[in-house]
Amino acid sequence: MLLGFLAACAIGFDVPYDIPQQTVPGDAVSHAAGTLLSGSPVNPFALNVNLQQEEQANHVSVISHVHLSSLELDITSGGGDCFDFVSSVTISVSSTKSGTTLQPAVIATGSNPGCVKKFVLSPTSVDLKPYIDEGASVTSEGQGVPPDHSETFNGKLVLHAET
Repeated sequence: MLLGFLAACAIGFDVPYDIPQQTVPGDAVSHAAGTLLSGSPVNPFALNVNLQQEEQANHVSVISHVHLSSLELDITSGGGDCFDFVSSVTISVSSTKSGTTLQPAVIATGSNPGCVKKFVLSPTSVDLKPYIDEGASVTSEGQGVPPDHSETFNGKLVLHAET
């Protein structure tokens, strides 16, 4: 019983991380034709989180696990000002370490957000700590039609670290 109580008292804290601003090029002809495209809607970016600094800042001795608790993309400017051009998006993490044994893993997915300025993706339960320890790179795959006009967006992800 004491063990269960102690496990329930694990200390955790959130670490916010900004996703750099990006632009999806518009193509009025392909948009009007409904031409489906596949590709990378979010440019790859490094997930640089210094876990030792986070341990010190949050007064914990060691971080055991890191999970994605939220990921959202926000339209900042563009033609239609919404994500209605997106059919699906898959966000993955991979290690940047040469010779790693870690396989790329899906960390969030989303589909058919409709005409919204904020696209909230659903996180998976992947433990990101081994990737962050080795150096993590975030990539995406997606499907949809190109927007009528170029759309610019940024985003935020929140990691939850546990001791």
